[in-house]
Amino acid sequence: MTAWSLATPCATSCTARRSKPPIRITRKRAFAEIVARSLRGNPEDTAQALVINTWLTGNALLNCDKVTMAYSLEARVPFFDPALLDFAAAVPPDVRMRRNKYVLREAMHPLLPDFALERPKKPFETPILGWFAHDLRANIEERLLDENAYIRALFERPALEALLRDHFSGRAPQVEVVFRLLTLELWAQRFLKAAPVVAASF
Repeated sequence: MTAWSLATPCATSCTARRSKPPIRITRKRAFAEIVARSLRGNPEDTAQALVINTWLTGNALLNCDKVTMAYSLEARVPFFDPALLDFAAAVPPDVRMRRNKYVLREAMHPLLPDFALERPKKPFETPILGWFAHDLRANIEERLLDENAYIRALFERPALEALLRDHFSGRAPQVEVVFRLLTLELWAQRFLKAAPVVAASF
């Protein structure tokens, strides 16, 4: 067990828990357990353990796994190699926590050109804002406003039209809402035979 001691309890404890009767765990209690498991000897290590035990395992790594497995791909995360994690845990917090991935950039100096090392930090993202504003606009409107659309039985057409009009005009962008409506419609067209009979206000 290293100073990092991050996300996953040992296999024996997992087996022991599975053998016991199921216990209803509330969200508050679950988060309290995560906080307790993430406590370290200093605030910096505690903060990083919290990120790994919450956002990484419950969001980033989970989404990576779901997307790759959906296409029968087995993804690997090199920066989560146990040996690398142990090494990172041994780096003093005042060095490890310096901004802009200082340790990684310093380590890569012999291997990468300056333009790559000096590039600002940028998240990995899809250009969904541009897609939903331009490239996919006609397709979105066609799918969601079609007379035979599945969601027509769930939402009133004037509400859908107003939502899309405000979104595409920029008056009230609703990228996440439009994305979910489009996902629901495409899923329903593929997997459901008949539209629901209950109509609701948007």
